[in-house]
Amino acid sequence: VIAGRPAQRDAAEAFEHDLARPRRRRERLGPDVPLAADVNGTWSVAETRQRLARLAPLGLRYLEQPTSPGDWQAFAEAGAASPIPLMADEGLKGPGDIEALARLGPPFMAHLKIVKAGGPRPLIAAARRLAQAARERSEEQTR
Repeated sequence: VIAGRPAQRDAAEAFEHDLARPRRRRERLGPDVPLAADVNGTWSVAETRQRLARLAPLGLRYLEQPTSPGDWQAFAEAGAASPIPLMADEGLKGPGDIEALARLGPPFMAHLKIVKAGGPRPLIAAARRLAQAARERSEEQTR
């Protein structure tokens, strides 16, 4: 309890508070400076869809890990028809996760990290696999 009021806010109030920060940054920095946001896997599919619509006017480059890490179905559902690309981060723990993301393909993105990938070679292999998936998706779309 802070000043006689509960310290916790409901989810809608917390999101409104959180949304104010990137809005201020966008207003100060203008449209040419890239901005992104990281949710750390705390939103449901429904919350992600609703909030993506609210975030879209800010011109974010991507939204990182909105849904629970490793729940690729939720990640895919949340990103379907998203106005902002979704980036996986905490959900990328090994080759199986890279393959799951590759199957989803663009516009999904990956935040690859050397330590999580198991070193430089596995990281390069992961990047190549994701690039291959992006090329394949692009070729499918041009047919």
